Amino acid sequence: CNARAPLRKADSGAVDAWSQARPVLLVDDDPLNLEVAQLHLQALGVQVEMAMSGEEALRKLLAEQGLRYAMVLLDVQMPVMDGLEVARAARSAGVRTPIVALTGNAFSDDRRQCLEAGMNDYLAKPVAPGQLYEVMKRWMAAGQSGTVGAPPAESKEAPVAPAQRDPHPRSD
Repeated sequence: CNARAPLRKADSGAVDAWSQARPVLLVDDDPLNLEVAQLHLQALGVQVEMAMSGEEALRKLLAEQGLRYAMVLLDVQMPVMDGLEVARAARSAGVRTPIVALTGNAFSDDRRQCLEAGMNDYLAKPVAPGQLYEVMKRWMAAGQSGTVGAPPAESKEAPVAPAQRDPHPRSD
């Protein structure tokens, strides 16, 4: 699937499962970004709940230890409480739901900061439907099991679903 290509119905074989899944928490302080991302998610058959601030997102996540959500799509740059703070607070409270950063910055340092804060993956804005689909495939199933958690802070590699991780990582 070309990550930049528009999503075709044939590409979304998981849509039936996603429509039965727990909702995705979509967090962004920009109403237009929320609307566009919500439309992309709904086209995949995903149930969506939204929050317009970091504080609101954290309240929703902590209410049920994140178990209400299959995954979180979290804007990094928000006023008052940014996405990095939300991820750190959620992880320190024991929330294991997959968290994917949404950011306008596509630099490796930004990606590193997101992973160090406890996020599992990273999408640069504007998010193409194909890229969103690939991230959804990677994390929705893992989020349903509730066993994901944060990637190791020292990890420099791209995050992967738990089944793909080496159970015996090297310690250099």
